[in-house]
Amino acid sequence: MNDTLLDEIISLNDESFHLSIQKYTNGYFVSISEGSKHTLGSISLSLKQSNIVNTTIITPSRFSPMIPQLISELASESSNGIGLSSVYLTKDIKPETAISLIEIIKSHLKKL
Repeated sequence: MNDTLLDEIISLNDESFHLSIQKYTNGYFVSISEGSKHTLGSISLSLKQSNIVNTTIITPSRFSPMIPQLISELASESSNGIGLSSVYLTKDIKPETAISLIEIIKSHLKKL
């Protein structure tokens, strides 16, 4: 595995998600897709300036709309720069699944 790229399948509560994280010198691109295939979904962009993170939703999500925003903000905060997320979901996910996904992403961002 490249030290700037993470690509794995995560299984949570009988659901699988394809997680991909690309590290750049000034930020992260985090992609999560329901299922095992890479699929683009809703897109959220966050930028950290000083101690404030500003977020723009480029393509809104039909399902679990806060997830893409939280992931891009987490990536931006972790990199002190740009956080870009793509989240593809086919249905709303349970709160405990969302919390687990966020925790997994957070732990990977700390390692990269």
